[in-house]
Amino acid sequence: MKRRTFLTAAAATATLQAGPEVPGARRGSGQGVPVCGTVRHSDGTSVGRAALTLIDGTGRQVGRGATAQDGRYALSTPGSGSYVLIA
Repeated sequence: MKRRTFLTAAAATATLQAGPEVPGARRGSGQGVPVCGTVRHSDGTSVGRAALTLIDGTGRQVGRGATAQDGRYALSTPGSGSYVLIA
């Protein structure tokens, strides 16, 4: 099952599973389970080049990246689980 996360706030919590590659998105250096989605403003427009930080349940940073010009992103995680993505 693919899960996509669409963010409209500063942070969102999601249970992450594998997703497809996103051309143009910069990804972290991790080799775990990829997560992808789109960062959007509250009016629905995409947020290009947004900085992304992924933290685990203990607050430890486990990934960083940035969205592509169209707001899409793909980040690697250490594995399946629950994370907070901050954009």
